[in-house]
Amino acid sequence: MDKIGIFFGTDTGRTRLVAKQIAKKLGEVAAAPVNIGRTTLADFLAHDRLIVGSPTLGKGELPGESTGLSQPSWEEFLPQLADADLSGKTVAIFGLGDQQKYPDEFVDAIGILHDAFVARGASVVGRWPVAGGRLRIQGVAGGRRRPFPRPGHRPASSGDAQRKPHRRLAGTDQTGVAAMNTNPWSLPKDRSLRRLLVSLDEKLGDACDVAPDDGVDPNIVTLRHAELDRLRAHVYLHGQRPGTYGVFFEYPHPVPGILETEENLPLPKALASLALHFDA
Repeated sequence: MDKIGIFFGTDTGRTRLVAKQIAKKLGEVAAAPVNIGRTTLADFLAHDRLIVGSPTLGKGELPGESTGLSQPSWEEFLPQLADADLSGKTVAIFGLGDQQKYPDEFVDAIGILHDAFVARGASVVGRWPVAGGRLRIQGVAGGRRRPFPRPGHRPASSGDAQRKPHRRLAGTDQTGVAAMNTNPWSLPKDRSLRRLLVSLDEKLGDACDVAPDDGVDPNIVTLRHAELDRLRAHVYLHGQRPGTYGVFFEYPHPVPGILETEENLPLPKALASLALHFDA
């Protein structure tokens, strides 16, 4: 039996994270989630069972280069399905959106994807009732956030200077350090934070880099995704037990149900949490 294919489009990384959580729940029956902008039509059509996800951008649009993304997404992929026969394929769709700020466009991407797949013969499952709701949704087919301790420190914003390119660092044996944009031992940070940075494996070290800050707080370090600048993790020591770390995951907009803060994590668990966040 072929595995369930999971494909997603994303602009901030949240849809990617939800896709990873779905795959984790499904276990071995699901393939690893794939960014729709990085796959081929053949790989997509190789699955008879599909789970697809997308945020809604702009005025109820799919993510893509015209909505400000730096890489292709659903906007560029859907036209490739124009001549495809999806008969016999089963598709489930999930979407992310902000129902309070954008009630008129809330999860419109679900409707767009639904219509595209149904028009080509696919069977869509997972309908959810909207009766009694107060939102106007176009094309409908049938953790509280914890405060992040920031004493004397303001994390770098997405408008900061452009990141330095990753480079190999001489004189280090740690593969993660070699992939990052700076030498952790040279940072004015607590030794525990520098220890965490040099413990990154090569894949995680290549997936994120150290964001510049004002350096006034040695007990906080900010890591940002190498491709999605607004996807960040702030690792801190404030209020943590000795030898443990707190991690605050930063997204542009909070989404209920996604854990954004973890505390008192020993080093191995902190590294595992960062690897999940940065898809490494």
